[in-house]
Amino acid sequence: MKVKDCMCDSVVWLTPETSVCDCAKLMCEQHIGSIPVCDKNQNVVGLVTDRDILLRTVACNKDINTTKLSDIMTTNVCCCDANNDVNQATKLMSENQVRRIPVVDNNKIVGILTLGDLAKNEDIIRFFYEEHKRPTDIAEELKVSKPYITKIIQKDERYIKEKEYRSNISKENHKACKRNYINKRRQTEKQEYQAMIIQINKDNEYLSTKTQISDLDFAKWNRQMFRYDKNSSDLVLRRGFTFACDVPKRIRNVVNVGNIRNKRIYV
Repeated sequence: MKVKDCMCDSVVWLTPETSVCDCAKLMCEQHIGSIPVCDKNQNVVGLVTDRDILLRTVACNKDINTTKLSDIMTTNVCCCDANNDVNQATKLMSENQVRRIPVVDNNKIVGILTLGDLAKNEDIIRFFYEEHKRPTDIAEELKVSKPYITKIIQKDERYIKEKEYRSNISKENHKACKRNYINKRRQTEKQEYQAMIIQINKDNEYLSTKTQISDLDFAKWNRQMFRYDKNSSDLVLRRGFTFACDVPKRIRNVVNVGNIRNKRIYV
């Protein structure tokens, strides 16, 4: 997981010319214990904590209205990059014995990472994977937003591996279904082709035994070529058909046309 995925991006910062009094008021309003100090280009130049205000201002009997942050801030602040791994940031905080560390991107401050954020993220992962709690229940218990819970879970390595595993299974199932469909389709087409060949052979055998076919039998074999005339009860050849041989243009006195209407038609 990257630092940018779990840091607090709504960070507030002050300039070195800000008074200690204004800094203390801002800490009280934001309910925070430290504020980064940056120049006009948002480059981190120092860090002021509530402990600095107490020991370097109040304990020294300095006027908090005239004392500037540049007089009490801690310089050479340890920072971490937003694209670093969380484990690297945790190691850096442990080595420098700090609880908060500014997060920078291209040397500009973009957030701040605290031990509380790391502990909260560990609780989210533990509740989700070990205790199998829903994100809604986790959000209510930790008093954080549900989108934040979802973001932390989706950045976890276990979630990413499980997503890749399910994606691979889905692709394999899709390929298997596609192969089964193609094989069934080929088998069906083969069966239909074999049935057609058998029927053609039967038809050829039937036609070869007939030296002469009646007009009514011809109409049975070519039903779509004729239309039924209700007035005369005749079958009349439709227009638009051309033949190399003579065919009956009208078959008279077909009273019951249903006896040939349901027959199979061969063109």
